[in-house]
This record gives sequence, C-alpha cells and structure tokens, in this order.
Amino acid sequence: MPEKSWLSLAGWLAVIEAVLTIPITAFFIYLFINESPVMNLFDSVLSVLGFFLTLFLLLTLKRVLNARFNFHNVDILIVTILSLGFLVMFSGLIAQIDEKMKIFDKIAILFLIPLGILLIVFGIRLMRLPENLYGLIKPYCYTLILSGIFWGSLVLFPLALLSDIANSIILAMVFFRAADEEVPLSAVSRPAE
Repeated sequence: MPEKSWLSLAGWLAVIEAVLTIPITAFFIYLFINESPVMNLFDSVLSVLGFFLTLFLLLTLKRVLNARFNFHNVDILIVTILSLGFLVMFSGLIAQIDEKMKIFDKIAILFLIPLGILLIVFGIRLMRLPENLYGLIKPYCYTLILSGIFWGSLVLFPLALLSDIANSIILAMVFFRAADEEVPLSAVSRPAE
C-alpha cells in the first residue's frame, strides 16, 4: 500500500478509535454486569480487535517518528507499551475461559498501573522530539501523560477515556498531516554534518 494511503488509513482508524471509545467502554461495562458465554465472546473479540488497532496505530507512529524525524528515543517504550497491552488483553481472555481463571481479570487491571507509568514516560520522552510533530507535539504528549496518570491511578479510568479520545483525535491529525507531506516514510531525515 502506498505510504499516503497507509497514513490516511491510520488517520481514519484513529478517528474510528476515538468515536468508538465510549460506546465500546459502555458495552464492556454491560458485559461485566451481564455475564454470559455469548457476551464473553463479544468481550473477547472486542479486546482482540482493540489491541490490534492500538498495535497498528502505535507502530505507524513509530514508523513516522523514525523515518520522518529520525527519532528513536521512544522505540523501546512503544514496544513495551504494546507488550503490556498484550498482557492486559491476554489476561482478560484467560479470565473468560473458566470461573477458576477469574483472578486473571484482577491481574489485567493491575497491569494498568505500569502501563500508566509507561504512558507518562512516553509522553515526557516524546517531548524531546526536535520537531513539532506537525504542530501537535505538546497536545499529543500532554494527553499521553494525562492518560497515563488516569489509567495508572485505576480509580480515574473514566477520565482516561476522555484523554484517550483526545489522544486518538490528535494522532489522527498527525497521520493526516504526515500523509499530506511529500516526503516518503522511507526517506530518513539526517542531521546536517
């Protein structure tokens, strides 16, 4: 897929993620209250789809940061955030298997604490980007930091949903602006010597 199309797709997927955040969360709460095998299946499917959407968006962001800005200071953080996200999803899936496995729901919730800390560190490190990320570096980093604080505190997760929506919208704008640039992702910017 050409890079412009790839980045446009990432932008639209980020918009979809923002629009669906609250309805999907309401559905998760409904599933939690009204547990049944069919509802557990929907929960599992939504968890897996959500993880793969996040995987695609963060890896696309990493590609933009690496190729357009030659910025690699958050590469390991992105991989670690995705790994923890996978553990949250996988723990939730294991909890669906059997009543005896419900402890994994609690483990998934506990993974949100280090995930929140990593989001805070990610936002702070990303502020070191020498460029302004199409004019969106500060809003993007601030919403990342807020999401990290809200998710990591566990009790403020409703606020995390709002900061995640803002974060997804800003990320969509980054991808759309990157798609409008003439510079291909394969052309890495090099500092002047």
